[in-house]
Amino acid sequence: MKVKVTSHRLWGRRDVLNDVRALAQPCAALVEANIGRLPHCQIIVTSPDGMLEQELRAETALVGRPPADTTRQRLRQAARSNHGLFGLVVPESRNRVVVLLNAHKLHRSGSGSVPVTLIHELTHAAQLNRRGAVQEHVDYVRHAFDIAPLSPRELRIHERLSNDREAEAYRAETALTPLLGSLAA
Repeated sequence: MKVKVTSHRLWGRRDVLNDVRALAQPCAALVEANIGRLPHCQIIVTSPDGMLEQELRAETALVGRPPADTTRQRLRQAARSNHGLFGLVVPESRNRVVVLLNAHKLHRSGSGSVPVTLIHELTHAAQLNRRGAVQEHVDYVRHAFDIAPLSPRELRIHERLSNDREAEAYRAETALTPLLGSLAA
């Protein structure tokens, strides 16, 4: 497991970046010990617009071509939806993921949200290391980009798997965050 922390389009909010740098390795070790093996993770602390930019970069590299109808208006709508996100995990390849953290959201919600968000997003990274998870993500991105639409049945399966993974990530953050506090003490 290799975890690298960087920033992208981050003005101010260095306190969040420093917290993430300090907590990344302990959180990754906890997740790896309790959830499963982590792929190589690049954690990028950024703004909502930076999250969108990095997400599009990783997903277009993964599926092979950018969406044909990516207009400025569609990008602005997607960026607005990113304002509410704490974090996002996007696979770059079969054994590398990008963990995007929204410094603006973490900053507003207090210092306790950094370890919780790291554990939650690193749990999603570990989930992407499971058999078939990256391919399932690629298939969904190809559907979202209108490259290869999924059938309604495949969309229901994807939705069910997404809900199961999200529930597991919430359980992990609840169970592992107190353990992180005891390790730091």
